[in-house]
Amino acid sequence: MLASRVLHFGLDREELFFECNTHFNCECVAIENSERDKGSLKTYLNRALVAVEAEPNNPRKMRLLWKAYNLICQNYTARKLTRPEDTLPAISSLMGKFSNFFGKYFAGLWEHTLISNLQWYSAHRPDLQNFIPHRTHDIAPTFSWASRTGHICYHSPNRHCVYTEKGFEPATVLDVHCTPLGNDPFGKVSSGGYITLRGIITELEVKSIGGESIFLKLRGIGGEEIYGSCDGTFDTIEDANGATASTKVICFEVERTHRKIESGERWCIYVMVLRPVEGRKGYYRRIGFCKIEIEGRSYLDPPLISKGIPEKRDITII
Repeated sequence: MLASRVLHFGLDREELFFECNTHFNCECVAIENSERDKGSLKTYLNRALVAVEAEPNNPRKMRLLWKAYNLICQNYTARKLTRPEDTLPAISSLMGKFSNFFGKYFAGLWEHTLISNLQWYSAHRPDLQNFIPHRTHDIAPTFSWASRTGHICYHSPNRHCVYTEKGFEPATVLDVHCTPLGNDPFGKVSSGGYITLRGIITELEVKSIGGESIFLKLRGIGGEEIYGSCDGTFDTIEDANGATASTKVICFEVERTHRKIESGERWCIYVMVLRPVEGRKGYYRRIGFCKIEIEGRSYLDPPLISKGIPEKRDITII
């Protein structure tokens, strides 16, 4: 990714592939124009950086760079590092490319895009046992994807966000603390990191757990159904094993969107799934991420997740 020129041997076409910061081609020059124009992740990143440097105040160009960050995180976490403690140091030089545009760095997340950065989820591969995500202690706070091993994906922020249109306010970052362990601002971090947020929470409980997988569903307290479908994943297999049907969790809203459909509207509510830290009031650990879909019009507009009254509360995730 950082080298100015890369030579790829073999791949599935048994030939050489040539790559620089702006172009990608093969030995037989048979790659279709559309594929060559699309390039690789390396060329996509460099094109995005060039575009943002030319127009740093252009939201469209910033979205290109944000997408490049997403793709890098997804590609990187799909690898299997020999030493999990190298998760942050191994990608530190690449993360440094974003620092001029995204602000301060907090164990894989960025100051100017923190709410969006929190919207990662475990992309479980049940066909590959080596890709089952595991918790890695003292490497990063649980709000960071670096706190666990395994592949992640990002929910991309939706242009139909209704926070201002319908009177909802987005989650607000009140404080974040994540101290580098050494001189590298993008490397290992010391223990004790946290993020304090203010936003809408709803108490729900686990409805079902997907056996040996990390898939989960939620329901209202006492077995009550929520207003729509709810699908998500635990962040790690340890989080899944530590929960049972009826385990109570806190759902913290990070985004709420809607689209017009024939029956009215479709609402999508994206929540971090949290469990309280024993003996520390107001402190939580993240254990998963869920998408709740509500179709048609609920008795409230915007609809609630369940009959339980949502609260706006300050919480700290460690």
